[in-house]
This record gives sequence, C-alpha cells and structure tokens, in this order.
Amino acid sequence: MAGRASPTRGRRDPSPLLARLGRRSTAVGAAGTAAALAGAALDGEQFFRSYLVGWLAWLSVGLGCLAILLIDHLAGGRWGIVARVCLAEWHTETTSLMKPDAAR
Repeated sequence: MAGRASPTRGRRDPSPLLARLGRRSTAVGAAGTAAALAGAALDGEQFFRSYLVGWLAWLSVGLGCLAILLIDHLAGGRWGIVARVCLAEWHTETTSLMKPDAAR
C-alpha cells in the first residue's frame, strides 16, 4: 500500500528525551544528597528528625493505598476495579523502597 503512511512517521524518538530526563534527575538527586549530607554534618539530630518525618510521610502513602485496596476487597463492589491496579502497584512500589533490605 503505497499511499498509506508509516505508523512511526511524524513521531519523535523518546530515547533522547528520556536520556535528558535521566541526566537531569541524576543531577537533582546528587544535589539533594549533597544537601542532606551537609545538613547531617551541621546538625545531625535535626537531620535524623527530618529523615524520620520524610520516611513516615512516604510510608503513609503506601499504607494508605493498602487501606483503600483492602476496603475495596472487603466491600466487594465494582467501584474500585479501575483503581485496584494502580493502588496495588503504588503500594508495592512505595513500601518495597521503605524496607531496609531493599538495596540488597
């Protein structure tokens, strides 16, 4: 079919965009790590308090998703069918990062 357009024509390759996003994310992460280390060196007690608050905030995201997911399964209705996959994925992604042995 000579008159038919190619399905990839007019689309941009996402690889350079993702590479640029990866480089920027790495730079932001490195700057945040440097700021956290500087804060730990200046006032270690406040650093660990702040770290605990951040850790609990992200843990509450995962546990909140789990609570909504459990209510959905307990109720047995169809109201949570669309959100069920997202909630389960968000729960497992955030809580798996919170475990101390996640880096192993």
